[in-house]
Amino acid sequence: MTWLNETIKAQRAMLAARLESPMSGLTERCAMSWRDRDRLDEILRAALADMPGCQLIYAIDTNGRQVSANVGRDAIDRGKYGQNLARRPYLSNAIPYKGFLLSDVYLSPPDRRSCVTAV
Repeated sequence: MTWLNETIKAQRAMLAARLESPMSGLTERCAMSWRDRDRLDEILRAALADMPGCQLIYAIDTNGRQVSANVGRDAIDRGKYGQNLARRPYLSNAIPYKGFLLSDVYLSPPDRRSCVTAV
């Protein structure tokens, strides 16, 4: 493996380690308020505070439909409820039953910035 591949692998491992604690249990907290959009958004906002490198968080159902707002550091965008994200690159892989996965780097459709998504 080249030094670049090793560097990327190490950075992904570091990111996964930083997200492991705040992501653990988040699914259970979200599931308890799944039908209460306002409460779900607040749970996500609280989780975002524990993820310093994360810029945006939202919940999607098993069909790829967004069931929460886009919760960002400075705002909650409730206009994103119901959008279909099923074709996003981070949903093209199998979703883990437990834990989470990090997507490959991709360009975010809205602003064309490179990003990684934790699912």
